[in-house]
Amino acid sequence: VTLTGDGINQSILDAEGTDRVILCDSLSNITIEHLSVRNGYVNTESGQSGLFGGGISIESCSKVLFQFNEVDNNAIVNGLGGSAYGGGIGCTSGTNVTIFSNVITNNSSGGDGSSGGGCYLHGSMVFVANNTISHNYNATMLGSRGSGIHLNAWPGLLVNNTIMNNSRDYSYFGVGVLISRKALIVRNHITENNSHTTTNSRAGNGIGIQDYSEQVVIGGSPGNGNNIYDNHIESNAWGKQLALRGEEIYVIATHNYFGEGVDPSTDSTIVYPLANFLTDHFSSETITFSTNPLISFFDTVRFTSSNLGESLEIQGEVYNTSNSVVNILHTDIADPSFTASLDSQVVQPFSSAIFNISFTPEQYGLTEASLFIHLEDDTLELPLRGHVEYPVSAVQNSIHPNSFIISNIYPNPFNPS
Repeated sequence: VTLTGDGINQSILDAEGTDRVILCDSLSNITIEHLSVRNGYVNTESGQSGLFGGGISIESCSKVLFQFNEVDNNAIVNGLGGSAYGGGIGCTSGTNVTIFSNVITNNSSGGDGSSGGGCYLHGSMVFVANNTISHNYNATMLGSRGSGIHLNAWPGLLVNNTIMNNSRDYSYFGVGVLISRKALIVRNHITENNSHTTTNSRAGNGIGIQDYSEQVVIGGSPGNGNNIYDNHIESNAWGKQLALRGEEIYVIATHNYFGEGVDPSTDSTIVYPLANFLTDHFSSETITFSTNPLISFFDTVRFTSSNLGESLEIQGEVYNTSNSVVNILHTDIADPSFTASLDSQVVQPFSSAIFNISFTPEQYGLTEASLFIHLEDDTLELPLRGHVEYPVSAVQNSIHPNSFIISNIYPNPFNPS
């Protein structure tokens, strides 16, 4: 199914507040492009079915490409008191969904537990790249989340977007971006997202990460950091730029800029209760983004072994975040202890290449190298670290001597004769 217009403001689909604009249900190979999608409205109180997507609803679809569109002034409201997901775009149970180079603005969701004023994206392999997501809104008394975008995917890739001036009233979590599963967040500008109320608790106005998230990488390597700054919360709040909520979270947040004068030790900036959290905290200046189309979840590929000669293997994956094919020409690793199964190949837009990395240690202690993935115009470097623990016998032998020898000292300083 392909729906192609003549461009934003040229081809306009306007529901005039009577229903959602587009519904895609159980379809595959969908392309929607070069359209303005406006004034969709879904309210369960008025008898309309569905809780996903005021402007566009994508339900149980695969291979969806939504690109070069404007999504403006759409709304979804659960007047019966339950949740409503995705004022502009609502996607549930999607597979291979790409949201690329759109303007998503002035959309809203309402209802207790409403989520994704701009868009709510749920599914596997979800790419969100090169979009402007701004001035979207959550309006509810209880539990509003993700006013800009709620990314609930495995994995979800949020790359090179501008997410700003999204807002909410009342309580809960994650105004600009809300993450609920596995996510890679790189090269984004996330700024000036706001909570307006002075009552109830608020957190994570830049990025909020939920307690059932899996691995979340924010930045992670040079050139892939994010600019996250000037996100505001009124009183009785925590986590202006970034907040983590829960116990079973693994987050890497490195090489990011979190704004001038931010103290990483204060509750007003960052909270990570009982979470596994690795960060180099706050850079002193905004980030210049890499233009390499390939990215990886790994900041460093790490192996730990207890035996020499034991071969260990980790599955790697690199993602093409551009709308053009990427040609992998060849790879190389200087140290023979590491090998990679990534051959020359073409990686299609918004897809990935899966490969295995092996480590067969030849010495105790630490071995370091890099996997270089060479493209036509660039190279992606993945640092590799392998560590082999010394055996107990070797440690014992290094501590306890086998013999003692006492030799004469000549000349004897106390008895020169």
